[in-house]
Amino acid sequence: MLDWIFPRICALCGEPSGTAYSLCPACMDALPRVEAPVCLHCGTPLPGASAQAEMCAECSEHERTFDFARSTLSRSEEARRLIIDLKYHGRNHLVPALADLMSGTLQTDPLLRTTAWTLVPIPMTSGRMHRRGYNQSLLLAKSLGKRLGFGMAEPLVHLRDAMSQTALLKQERARHADTVYRVSPAYVAGRKTIPAHLLLIDDVFTTGATARACARQLRRLPDVRTVAVLTLMRA
Repeated sequence: MLDWIFPRICALCGEPSGTAYSLCPACMDALPRVEAPVCLHCGTPLPGASAQAEMCAECSEHERTFDFARSTLSRSEEARRLIIDLKYHGRNHLVPALADLMSGTLQTDPLLRTTAWTLVPIPMTSGRMHRRGYNQSLLLAKSLGKRLGFGMAEPLVHLRDAMSQTALLKQERARHADTVYRVSPAYVAGRKTIPAHLLLIDDVFTTGATARACARQLRRLPDVRTVAVLTLMRA
């Protein structure tokens, strides 16, 4: 009844969405997806390639801390706008639609769809959490888990407030990320068993520095067999 009286408005086109989402079906369908061929490790598109590569040139420069990474959307002004609205403008009503897009990747990607994952949101510092009031990665992970029946865990902590990753160069991102993410001793102490297959959830995959740093920490947990990454957008 409320949706009939106060219809949801699409965040992109401004028209009634006609659904329970804050994005209409046409705008959701129009968002550009990451398509094959991609690097089988980091998931970056390989335009012009005749086949998917085991590891792209960028990946060959880094330690392979996660098993593989995938992203749902390729970079576009529309996708960027949605992420900015979610991340900085408190538009949490976008989460169900964005999680639905990510769930499509989880259900169709050959490497993702065959595993019963435990979802691990990329953590946020307590200071930033206090200022913003929410962690967008945690919201996406919760929505994904509810849709697909996956459990969620929060073994990681972000140790301190520092300069935003978005303001750092590629080499600086890697050094910075390796200093701020750690496994929480309280998480380890409170668990009898650690999930074997962990899927890191975040909004954007840029250089991969955050994903590699978090995966490196998760590898130190006992019984962990797989660490993969799923993000909403590939920048």
